[in-house]
Amino acid sequence: VSIDTKHEEITEVVEDIVGICENKGVLNRFIVQCFYPGEKSKVAKIYNFPEDNYIFAAYKYSKNPFKVLKVCYEENYNVVAMKNGNWDFKILKLFDSKNIYVYLHTINNPEVMAEVFNAGTYGIYTDFIFD
Repeated sequence: VSIDTKHEEITEVVEDIVGICENKGVLNRFIVQCFYPGEKSKVAKIYNFPEDNYIFAAYKYSKNPFKVLKVCYEENYNVVAMKNGNWDFKILKLFDSKNIYVYLHTINNPEVMAEVFNAGTYGIYTDFIFD
């Protein structure tokens, strides 16, 4: 389950989810999307999600991949979601060299999907499922 809220304060949403979840072990199945620097540490104070359960969804923070990379490195994110078009082959290779998986969104064209996968993105967000 991905916590992808449009609410401005992710900590309020996490508090609500943790509060209503009777079986706390289930929380380890949640993927937390953080949008700004510092959110991960705030969420971790509410519930200690596994380290791999965080995504830095950078599109609200910055289009600059170097600023995004800095946050990922400083806050130990190994997955980042960026808007398609804010990347190039060199940027994808740079993130890959730092063991950070890049997901691009939103891609609905199969030809563009093939292009970004060939360029080195790890995954995509799409509005459609294809055979």
